This record gives sequence, C-alpha cells and structure tokens, in this order.
Amino acid sequence: MALEDDKRTRKLRSEAEDILRFRDYADADADWFWELDPNFRFAIVSMRHEGRSSVDEFDLLGKTPWEFADADPDRDHEWAAFVDKLQRREPFRHFRISLRHGGGGYVYWRLSGKPVLGHDGRFLGYRGVATDETVEAIRRQHQEVLSADYQVALETISEGVAYFDERNRLSFTNPAFRSLVPVPTTMFQVGTGFADLMNSIAPLISDDRRRASQLRRTPGRGLIDWQFGDGRCLTGEIRPLPSGRHIVVVHEAMGAAERKQEREGLYYDELAMSEQPFWVHVDGRIVFINQAAADIFDGEIDTILGRQVWDLIEPTERERLVQFDQDRRAGIEAPDSYLTTGLREDGEPVNLEFHVHVGEWEGRRAVQVFVQDRTAEQQARDALVESEQKYRNLINGSIQGMFVHRDWRILYANDTAAEIFGYSVDDFVGRNVMDLVAPDERAVMADIRRRRLAGDDDVPERYEFSGLCADGSKVAVEIFSRLVEWDGGMAIQATLMDITGRKATERNLLRAKEAAEHANRTKTEFLGNMSHELRTPLNAIIGFSQLIRDKIMGDINPNYVDYAGSIHASGLHLLDVVNDLLDVASIESGNLTLNEDDVEIADIIRSCERMLRARAQKAELLISVDVEAGPFQLRGDARRLKQILINLINNSIKFSRSGGHIVVKAFLNPDGAPVLSVKDSGIGISPEDQKVIFDAFTRVDSSFVTEREGTGLGLPLVNALTELHGGRVELESAVGVGTKISVILPQERLIRAGVD
Repeated sequence: MALEDDKRTRKLRSEAEDILRFRDYADADADWFWELDPNFRFAIVSMRHEGRSSVDEFDLLGKTPWEFADADPDRDHEWAAFVDKLQRREPFRHFRISLRHGGGGYVYWRLSGKPVLGHDGRFLGYRGVATDETVEAIRRQHQEVLSADYQVALETISEGVAYFDERNRLSFTNPAFRSLVPVPTTMFQVGTGFADLMNSIAPLISDDRRRASQLRRTPGRGLIDWQFGDGRCLTGEIRPLPSGRHIVVVHEAMGAAERKQEREGLYYDELAMSEQPFWVHVDGRIVFINQAAADIFDGEIDTILGRQVWDLIEPTERERLVQFDQDRRAGIEAPDSYLTTGLREDGEPVNLEFHVHVGEWEGRRAVQVFVQDRTAEQQARDALVESEQKYRNLINGSIQGMFVHRDWRILYANDTAAEIFGYSVDDFVGRNVMDLVAPDERAVMADIRRRRLAGDDDVPERYEFSGLCADGSKVAVEIFSRLVEWDGGMAIQATLMDITGRKATERNLLRAKEAAEHANRTKTEFLGNMSHELRTPLNAIIGFSQLIRDKIMGDINPNYVDYAGSIHASGLHLLDVVNDLLDVASIESGNLTLNEDDVEIADIIRSCERMLRARAQKAELLISVDVEAGPFQLRGDARRLKQILINLINNSIKFSRSGGHIVVKAFLNPDGAPVLSVKDSGIGISPEDQKVIFDAFTRVDSSFVTEREGTGLGLPLVNALTELHGGRVELESAVGVGTKISVILPQERLIRAGVD
C-alpha cells in the first residue's frame, strides 16, 4: 500500500471539526469513535473510551488496527479477511479484537465502520464506532473459571451429588454419587429421568417398605434416609435450585473413627489446597477455611479459624446474613447463592458471591460456603454504570430531543424530545411516531422511512416537519434521523430541535423586509409625485411672472390679468401641498392641536360645496348636499373639519369620470353618533389598495389615477384629523361602482341633533 500525502489525513481531521458529525457520533450507540486514514492508520480517536479500557488515544494514533492488537494478518485468517475487506473498501460490522494493555490485563473491543469517499470519489479512509466488551468478556471468563472450579470441587468431595435440569433429566453425577448409590451404571447416563432413577433405587431399599412407598418420584425439597440390603445407610436431601433445576445430595452415615480418617484423608487435603475459596462454619464459628479463602481477606488461616463468620462481613450486611442462617436452622427456605460485602483485615471492603450448602462436618450440622471474589468485576460494572450514567446525563440534559423507534413505535426518548411534544417521558415512550406528525405530512414521513430502510442513498437525513402536540397544537420541528442497531435489531434514531421560534422569527423578518420594501417604494413614488406637484406650479409662477416682468406683451395688456390669475392659482396649489406636508409632520410629531368651538355642520358643508363647485362643473360632475333638517351642531375644530371634507370631496372629483355624481351627507347613525360622508360614482378602490389607502404618500396604482395630480396625503390627513377628534373613518368601495368614505365622530361631540 503506497503512502498518501498528508492532505487527505488533514481532510479527515477537518471533517471531524464539523459540529454536525460530532453530534452524530455523540448520539451513536457506541462507547467511542475512530477514523482511519487512507493507509488504514488511526487518525482520530474520540476520548469517550477513556476509563473503560485503560487505553490512551495516543496508543492508537498512527497505528493500524492489527499493529495495535499485535496481530499478524499473514498468519491469522480472521485478520487476513478483515484486511482484505478494508483493501476492497467494504463496510464491516462487529469485528472483535483483543489486546493486552499496560496493566497486564486484556481489553476486548467490537468495531464497525464504513469507507469515506470525497466529492471526487477519492478514498479518504474509514470512519466508525467501537464498543468496549471487556466487562462482558471478563464476566464470561469468570463464569467459565467458576464452572471449572465447581466441577473440580464436585468431583473431589465425598458427598454424592446428582444434578437434574429443568426438564427433570439427569445432567451430571460426581464419582461419590455413583459409588454410593447401588444402581446399574446405565442409570447414571445423561438424560435419565428423575422418576426413572428413583424407581431403580426403590427396590434396593430393604425391610422397611414404608420408606420405599414414600420415596419421591418427582423432584422437590425433601430429606433422604435410605437403608440398603448390604447394611449401608445414606442420608441427604433433594434441593431445588433458583434456576428451576434440582440437585440430590447424599452421604454415608459413619462413626467418629471413620470421620477422623476422612478428615485426615485425600478429601480434606484437596479442599485445603484447592484454588476455589471455601470455608465451613458451625453455629456461626469458622471451623475450616482454605488458603484461597484466607487470601481474599488478606489474612492467615490460623488467625481466622475460631472467629465468628460475621466478623468477615461488612456491618450493614451482617443482619441480613444472620437472618439467612436462622432461617436455615428453622427449616425456612433461604437463598443458596447471593452477593454480599466482606471486610479485609485492613478494613477495605471486598465484593463476594456466596454459594451455601448445609451438611455435616465432623458429625455436626455445618454450613459450607464456596466463595467468589467479585471485586474486580463489580468495579468494572460500576465503571460501566458510571459511563452509562454520564451518557444518559449528556443525552437527557441536551437541548436537543432524541428518540429511537422501530416499526414506528418509540423505544427510548430523552426528556427534551417528550417536552417538545408536550408529553412526559413515560407517556411518550411506546407511542406511534405517526401520532406526532401533522396528518397532511404523514405520507411524506412514511415515504422517507421506506426509502431509508430500502437503502436509498438520496433520502434526506435532515428535514423539517409540522409536529402534533399532546394538546392538539402544532410545533415546527427540525429532525435528523439515521439507522442504528438497538437491542439487537435495526431501528431509526431521531434527533430533534423545536424550531417554532425560529420559524416565527423568519416570518417576522420576511414581513419586516416586505414592509421596508413597501416603504421604500412609497418613498420613491412620493418623491416622484412631489417633484411633479412642486414643479408644475413653480413653472407657471416663474414663467408668467417673467412675462409680466419683461413686459413681453407691452405695458398694458389684458393677458397680464390671466397671467396673474395663473400665478395666483399655482401659488395657492403649492401652498396647499406645503400645508399638507406640514400638517402630516405636525401630526406625526404630536404637535398638532385642535382649536375647538361650537360648529354648525350645515354651514361647513355648504361652504366646501361652494369652494369646489366650479372645479366639479369643470369636470362635468354634480355635487349634492344632504344635511338633516334643523340645527346640527358639533364641538370641534371648524378649520380641520372643513379640511376633512375638502380632501374627501377633492378625491371624489379627482377620481370620478365625467357625468358622475357626488353626495355629501351629515346625519346621525343608529347609535346616535354624528356622521359626515362623501359618496361618489367614481372608479372605486380594489380590496388590495383598500389595505394601504390610508398610509401616508400612498396612491392607488391605476392609469386613471396617475393622470391626476396628488401627493397621496389627502386620505392619511383625513384619518389623522378624524382620530384627533376621537372618531374613526370607514371605507366602502367597489371597483367601477364608486366609493363612500364616512367620518364617524363621538356621540359626545354632538351639541344638538337635527329634528325631522
């Protein structure tokens, strides 16, 4: 394999800095992750493996997996197949390796990975995850050692032991059982039924037929007292095990001399020299302990013999174990196997597993205890629990939601995922994922899942959807999903973010952008209109005044009167424009105040009609006035009320075609409030334009309108002056039909209403 340049390795390192990738790894069902460069050497190793395997990341960097594990692919066919798969750039799953670490022990890892290709198709190396299986491997080894030790112990003890499986078939007999029970050797074959063995024993029991008739044919707790024709007598018990299996334990009754001979014989010596820790206590006092058991407590046999067995137990555990012993004495069922905590000579605790048997020792009832030191295994379990707790804290404390589902059913979820949808974790787990998706988006979600399970490379890993909360409300969700292995099967892992706030912000920004663009367009249109409104009268003023100044038509000429009239009209128009601008500025700054007085509405309306009659006639329009009979007085600013009506009538004249009709009315509505209205038969206003017609500097977009002069300040001024009087403006309009604008003033401003 040719060495690649360092750029590809640096590319892998730069990719590792991508927060998305780290988040993916953090959510992965593994203990740590790694990356290999194109030469299959470790380029990146996560720190999550620390504390689990006693291997530092720098022990791996720069090495191939087989170099790190001290393996030779040329001699080991499993490693050869693994290297061949790497060279063919194929993904792999659950490749197991073992290696010795600095402490002298072994660690066991399970690796899974896939090749990484660049955008141009170049091979960049491998990326994957690893799971530490050291604890499980140690547990299996302990079980194998324990099984072997039990086998040795059972083969060497003088008591006969027969072991029956859950189907009550014989699985094992030790030599002592086969020598003590006088039945044909064929009955000791594996698979012999319990009832068959008992039936073969029954005829051999002599004289006492009562005993023979009570011999158990089915397993269950009971005592054994068999006397055979040759004079031998066997005692013992049938004992059920926690696993549902049974053992039969028998031994031959003997005298003191025989017991002494046994104590001094091979059986005693082998127990004393066995590597299986073992002790015997009578009435709570230790009468025998081998060196393997004494080593567990870092003590000597001579200093332990004669002591109370409870002295070897951690104080908080003593009451429980004493109760077990009392139950056994009283014939009450007590556990045969259990975990407890012992105390070494220096006071340090040690985790122990006891396997207890009650029998005879030198003619006395005794408790025999086989012991296993589980301290190292417990420490490994504690480290695993601590690591798992850290992982759970990381997941549960995340601001991101995370859940795993298989066949749409949620298997696991953190608090944040449940809270996003308004559930507790207990209510959330077990739910169907489709219940969390808005109905109109479920088909899309189902299609994405189908394509992902089918291995479609184009299926998106990150997308957004509308979620359905427990209370029926909706929540905007961004989701990242991927296939993972979970509890022995494939599942989908989803990472979630509640983006409801972000979506609202985006909508607000869009509205603000549209408002700013509208304001900018309005400003541009206003400047264009204003340039026209100001330039036209100024041109007339300048032009006609120049004619008069230069006496172009002579000293005295009738045309000068017309010119002076044009100058006067243009000046008045320019003054109106400037006044409107000043009024708008005053209203926006809050400086415009009303000069209130008692006002006769009929007088104001007729005054406005007279002022605008000539203009209406010129446009071939008819103006009608309709005021309720009798005095109609209001409290208000006469000048501003007149300004309101002039603007409304001017607009109607400006936007009505020849032959049209304008009606100005003053009346009381059903609520008793005074109303001033102007109705025309003009071009009308579209529903879209009605939304902005009262905004300053806004004009309706129409070819008919653009031919008319105007700044777009008339209706905004009407609205502002009406609000200063405490009233409101209502608009009714239809395109091609006409427009009616009503100024509704507060009832309190009415001094005296007219009478029909």
